[in-house]
Amino acid sequence: MMKRTLLTGLLLIITMFTAVAQSDKDNAQEESQNLVAHRVEQGETVMLICKKYLITPPDIYKHNPDAIEGISYNMVLQIPVDKKLDVKPKAKNSSVAANSKQLTQGVLGKNR
Repeated sequence: MMKRTLLTGLLLIITMFTAVAQSDKDNAQEESQNLVAHRVEQGETVMLICKKYLITPPDIYKHNPDAIEGISYNMVLQIPVDKKLDVKPKAKNSSVAANSKQLTQGVLGKNR
C-alpha cells in the first residue's frame, strides 16, 4: 500500500513538472513570435519608439536589457507587438511631398 501511494505521488509530481515545462515553452514561443526587429534611426529615442509601437519603456527594456544604458544609431531592438497591431515601417518616398507641391502650385496658379 505504501509503495502504491509513493508511486502515485511520484507520477503526480512528474506530471505537474511536465505540464509546467510545456506551458513555459509555449509562452516563450508565443512571446518570440510577437517580436519585431527595429533598427534605431538617427535621433530616435526610447519614447519615440514606444509611441510608434504603442508600448512602454519597460516593454523595450524587458527584451533589450542593453537599452537601459541607452540606445544608439543602428542598434537593433526586439520590440514586442500585439498581433492585432499592424506596424509597418515608414515608406521613404517623396510622393506626399510631390502631391502637396502640386496642390500648392494648383491653388497659386488659379489665383493668378
